[in-house]
Amino acid sequence: MAGDLIRWFKDINKKHVQHVGKKCVSLAELTRAGIQVPPGFALTIKANERMMYKTGIGEKVSQYLGRFEKGSLKNYSDSEKAGNHILQMMKGIKLPEDMRSELFKSYEKLCEVSDIPDVPVSVRSSGPVSHPGLFDTYLNVQGKAELEQKVVACWASVFAPRAIANRAQQGRPVEKEYIGVVILQMVNARSAGVLFSVNPITGNLNEIVIEGSWGLGESVVQASVAPDRFTIDKRTLEVKEKIINEKLREVILTSQGTVVEPVSLERQAISCINDDEIRELVRLAKIVEIHYGGIPQDVEWAISADYPFPGNVFFLQTRSVVGVKWESKYLDKSAGKSPADHIADLMVERLIG
Repeated sequence: MAGDLIRWFKDINKKHVQHVGKKCVSLAELTRAGIQVPPGFALTIKANERMMYKTGIGEKVSQYLGRFEKGSLKNYSDSEKAGNHILQMMKGIKLPEDMRSELFKSYEKLCEVSDIPDVPVSVRSSGPVSHPGLFDTYLNVQGKAELEQKVVACWASVFAPRAIANRAQQGRPVEKEYIGVVILQMVNARSAGVLFSVNPITGNLNEIVIEGSWGLGESVVQASVAPDRFTIDKRTLEVKEKIINEKLREVILTSQGTVVEPVSLERQAISCINDDEIRELVRLAKIVEIHYGGIPQDVEWAISADYPFPGNVFFLQTRSVVGVKWESKYLDKSAGKSPADHIADLMVERLIG
């Protein structure tokens, strides 16, 4: 039963996208590649489906959405009405008793692994198809009761107005969308951001671009601050360009969630990561890129305030870079080499630096 509802990262591989969703598989693959990720586990897509059935809320949602004329939910006014009503319907929903028991056992195990009572975690969606920013994320969730509440809320977010409208506009069934959920120990981030193992502006495969700011990575991912930006030669590790922006705000952990705070004056105009951390991020990114067959990666990273270097460097997610045309002229193929042999040589070179 537990394996059908909950899986730890060590028990997940690339074949499990339809079982736990892409984000969970990404974290498992990072772990398999030897990259440090925070400990955690996944609630499966089947668990979501089972919750909707066992509580009866799935049938109620389907009956309610059946009242709307076909195609009307493509319009935001109707999807807003429907979504807000369903979210209200799902408030206070409790997990079936056996699911709650398995969730709490896994959370207790995570507390033991982390050696932290009521360890703070993030609760994030993990669908078989990526929908960045469409479903809800909850940070710094603590204790069993809040964990259960946020898991249900994450599943309920597939009925948020924007999600219903998205399915209607794509011609998909509006009454259901099942997703996995990632439960991941929070990193008390001193600095965080994103990394591209290809230059996203020029398509140069020999450059890595890192963007970061103080605090949690939400300020960078949501573009609410102008982050520091570093362009690094993938082979020599030379920092070719360093842009340090004025960073006025940071998202930090509190005893009850997160808060946006002003950055202290002395930190606003200095780099959020040092040279050793830059080199370590690049080293790890090259390993991940090779693990994914040389495909450039878009990585979320964090530098913990709680551990010494290099044990403070964590990867939180990776996915293939999209929307960037890779420039083949940067491959610099040696004379007499076949394309396959050259790519193999290039991957080894990037690994050993």
